[in-house]
Amino acid sequence: MRIVLAVTDAGKAFIKPLGGSDHGPHCLACEWIGTRLAQWYGLPTLQHALMTLTTVDAEMIRQAGGRAEPGSAFVTRAIGEANPWSGTAEELEKAVNQEMIPRLVAFDTWTLNWDRCPPQGDSRRPNYDNVLLARDERGAGRVRILAIDHGECFAVAQELTPRIASMNRVRENRLFGLFPGFRPYMRQEWAVQAAARLAAVDRQMVEGLVAGIPSEWQVADEGRNALIDLICNRASYLVDNFEDMMRFSGKELF
Repeated sequence: MRIVLAVTDAGKAFIKPLGGSDHGPHCLACEWIGTRLAQWYGLPTLQHALMTLTTVDAEMIRQAGGRAEPGSAFVTRAIGEANPWSGTAEELEKAVNQEMIPRLVAFDTWTLNWDRCPPQGDSRRPNYDNVLLARDERGAGRVRILAIDHGECFAVAQELTPRIASMNRVRENRLFGLFPGFRPYMRQEWAVQAAARLAAVDRQMVEGLVAGIPSEWQVADEGRNALIDLICNRASYLVDNFEDMMRFSGKELF
């Protein structure tokens, strides 16, 4: 998905516009719902919102070499001192919120997000850029882990259709998001807390989030219903199975 850096009334922002992806608009819906769920789950994220691009806005982006269509876009506020994670466990020693690491793994496993770190047996490479380290106000080189970029959550072949909620996907038992550099921080008590939080997933809450997907993003009713089913049913599955999945992930974590 192509990203546009723009100056808005609220400062610099990164915009993911309609028409900016080779794979259609469903990735915007995944980005929106994935980021909203991450926030609900207690993960630190960038400030985000929906922005309506006018015909003039879209034309300005195209003239600058980008791709955009008028309509709802996903936007995040740019922050100052932040860099992608290098992938080393040593760099995470500076993080003030290391307890978020097992929660991030649980979240990616819940949402089937292969775009941060794919599950074991997958040939795709880890994407360290999707773990952002922002300067923490406590200084002395301290950083805070932020979860970003959720456009590859949920979908199958970039689309939200009824097949996303198939039973084999609901019961997928591989861990997503488990970078090698995360392993030293996968403490059992943090993993248990992450799984317990999933018990609070409420269908009415999820329905409200999905109802907020803009119509321009062309997610049909059957795709929306399947997305609700996947989110809720997979959360229930992980409440009972996440700790065992962690324990038997190929190398015992705790």
